[in-house]
Amino acid sequence: MGEVCSRDAVVGLVVLNGFPQPYLSATLWDARDPWIGEPELTTATCAYHHYTAGGCPTCEEGETCSVSGVCVPERRTIKDATLTVSTGGMQREYAANPQQGGIYSQLDIGTESSSFEMTLKWGETEVVLAPMAVASGELDNLTVDIEGDYEKPDALDATWTPSDEGAFVRSTIPINHHASGPTFTECGAPDSAGSFHADAAMINPLSVVTGLEFQGIEHVFVAAAQTPQGCVEFRFGKHVLVGAQ
Repeated sequence: MGEVCSRDAVVGLVVLNGFPQPYLSATLWDARDPWIGEPELTTATCAYHHYTAGGCPTCEEGETCSVSGVCVPERRTIKDATLTVSTGGMQREYAANPQQGGIYSQLDIGTESSSFEMTLKWGETEVVLAPMAVASGELDNLTVDIEGDYEKPDALDATWTPSDEGAFVRSTIPINHHASGPTFTECGAPDSAGSFHADAAMINPLSVVTGLEFQGIEHVFVAAAQTPQGCVEFRFGKHVLVGAQ
């Protein structure tokens, strides 16, 4: 509880969001993302991941070229996963799509003031999450400031009035959609910290062609489970729409 996965170790993500009309989603993979490795740049609260294609000989069918330049098996979604959600003496069970994998559903039990317990199973692996609350999304005086402009944003700072809710504030800032590949900057800090900061070198490469595509802030309670396959992260909270100014 209160921990997040290292980005290059993620094999699963479970999200509970959208109150007062909540939905949950769960995505599981059989391996870590071969295109994400160690961050190229970091601050105390942000990490810049840069992907460059190429570097492999021709890979065999069913393989892909990893970020380290080695042919590895293509990862696949988990098709036999089940997710049990419990709160207030009520329980729901969901199964992954048998063709595409993944779970997505509206949730009809509990409220935004409830705590939710979950059990995630696939193969011989079982992850049990103790009851975890849902973050409020209430971040007073939240602003996201850039030093430059939309096309050359330079350093980015998100600030808010520090909170004692005990949740986490995070954002994944992708490279402009006109560019390809998993290049991104991921930022996060406890809501008690009141800010996170990314240097210009971690932001400017993302704004190619038509500018920076900042997609808002997540205020979430978090938990991370280490499994033999990799790390599964749980996020319960709200997405806060805020632009970078």
